[in-house]
Amino acid sequence: MAVPGLNLKGGGDSIFHVVNYKMALARLVEKAAITKDTATTYLSCVRVLADRVQEGGEEEIGGALRGMVKELVQLRKYINAIRKYEEIVIKKPEGLLSRSYESMLINEYKRKPQPVRKNRVIDESNIKRKINGIHDLKTRLTLRLELQSGLRVSEVAKLRVKDITFNDGIILVQVHEGKGRKSRKVKVRDDPYLHEKLREYISTKDKDEKLFNSRRSISQKSHKRNIETHDLRRLNARMRVREEMKKGKDFKEAREVVAGQLGHSFPSTTDIYLGERGKK
Repeated sequence: MAVPGLNLKGGGDSIFHVVNYKMALARLVEKAAITKDTATTYLSCVRVLADRVQEGGEEEIGGALRGMVKELVQLRKYINAIRKYEEIVIKKPEGLLSRSYESMLINEYKRKPQPVRKNRVIDESNIKRKINGIHDLKTRLTLRLELQSGLRVSEVAKLRVKDITFNDGIILVQVHEGKGRKSRKVKVRDDPYLHEKLREYISTKDKDEKLFNSRRSISQKSHKRNIETHDLRRLNARMRVREEMKKGKDFKEAREVVAGQLGHSFPSTTDIYLGERGKK
């Protein structure tokens, strides 16, 4: 779709039409086909590529990716953005990057030493103490549920009463709109306090009523208490993998379970959460 007065291309004469892509992504968000966060990530990747790729072709795209992408997780984001561009802008599968070239790139990055990330030291008892010290019940339950479920803050913010079930002391959460619009069922880690208080909190509400505040509000309230919401998710991953290994699973099997609970598409993403601490 042409827009008068606007340069539809990225940097210079790039093959990537950034404005067209932005409009097409906006339509998908409006139709609830993808999330706003996913659209923002895709657009950011293509904007960067537009400044580095002029004529196109696999070798030029591959060269641009090799020159700026340092790790496999980041490479996958760029490839996903390219695939979506092929689908909604040029409407030609593999029009920019063939599957065989994609596989070659991924295998190349798998063989490369990945950057060593310093894992944040997150203390469970300290986190719980901060959460339990919150006077507002809704905020306290929100962060406690984040910690014990490993849900993203955006997923917690979308929860409704009907998404929570209690079964023999276990809390189950149905995620309908996770990252990439994927649904999954999450088993919350055992927490008698959370089970009791959340059940009481829910009992007075209608089944279609939203449980918690908006994503922005949750983040602001947690930051005021020096709690990073994503730290709760990281800590959950590390605690879960250890619990699974205590049940007799090896690290790879335990990581697979954790990846499913967290909604990760690739084990390499879970590895970032776990680091060396998760293996111990």
